[in-house]
This record gives sequence, structure tokens and C-alpha cells, in this order.
Amino acid sequence: MRLLRGEVLFHKGEPGDSCYWVMKGTLKVGVCSERGGERILGLLGPGSVVGELAILDNLPRSATVTAVSDCDLTELKRAALMTYLGQHAEVYPDLIAILVGRLRKADEELAADSFLTVQARIARAILSLVDQMGERVGPDLYSLSNTVSQNDIGAMAGVARESVSRALSEWRRRGIVSRAPGRKLSVNRSKLENEAAPLL
Repeated sequence: MRLLRGEVLFHKGEPGDSCYWVMKGTLKVGVCSERGGERILGLLGPGSVVGELAILDNLPRSATVTAVSDCDLTELKRAALMTYLGQHAEVYPDLIAILVGRLRKADEELAADSFLTVQARIARAILSLVDQMGERVGPDLYSLSNTVSQNDIGAMAGVARESVSRALSEWRRRGIVSRAPGRKLSVNRSKLENEAAPLL
């Protein structure tokens, strides 16, 4: 199936009878507060699977998934998966590996929220964007699409947009990031990784 940028794949709380394999593009997984604030839980690029929790436990969707860019997806229905698993038990270790990977990432995010500075959390969010959407434009230099806003970065890091703006201003002054032609954000990866490291 094809999902255009900005389209919602599914909403939190909806019943889920399918999971999806991302073949092209990037999806964001997020939740919203009652006041409308968004927290982006992750970005998923090609090769990722999304929606597997709901088809494994038959409970409602745990988050809302939206296309950050145009996406090509392969849909797998719950009934088809259950039939296949009944015939191919060797697939279970792969499913466990996916779920364990999600749990480890959740643990890392919890630790980051608890122990990292605001700037380190922002740096981690931008590095995640670089991994999923970045275009290499030079040695250790990556460019991010101008579709990524400061609000998006803040929603990933769990901080206010104003904090993102202050961090980017400081990093521009220090040569860690810059605004490239077309208003794209250019990132020096190794320098930003230093900013993401926890304080000893």
C-alpha cells in the first residue's frame, strides 16, 4: 500500500488486525496528551515493522503512526500471520527479537529522560533523525530535510520547542550544525555524538 506524507496509518486506540513492513519512506510513532502535546516515540524507516503489538495481543493500537514522507508498505493481516505461525514455528525467534529490541529502546529512552541533560536529549533525537532520514553530504556531515521542524525534534526529545531553538543556536555557533541551502539542517555527526553523551 501507498501512504502519502502526512497521512495517518492508524490512530492510538483503534483496533488492529494488521502490521506493516516499511519498504520505502519514514513513519513516526507518537502519542498525544489530552492538551494536544505530542511525544514522538520513534521513527521507522525501510526494513522496519510497525503495528505488530496489536496483532499479537489483539488489543487496541498503542500509538498513532503517521507518514513523515511518502511511504510504500506491505500489509500483513493478523489471520494470515497466525496461520503462518502455526505452520512455521521457526519464525517465533524473529518476532521475539523485534519485541526485545523495542523493549531495549524503551529502556534507553527512559534512562535518557531520567539522566541526560536537555541538550543531550535533543542531540539524541537529531541523531535518530539522521539515522532514519539523513543524507550524507560530506565526511561526517549529514543533511536533514527541511520537513523536520523544531517541534518534531522537541516531540522526540520530550522538551519544549524553545529548548530545541536554544540548543541549535548554540550548536550553530560552535560549528556542530548549520543551515544548508534550501534551509536544510546540516549536522556534523561525530561532534553531535559528543553532545549526546551523558555527563560523567
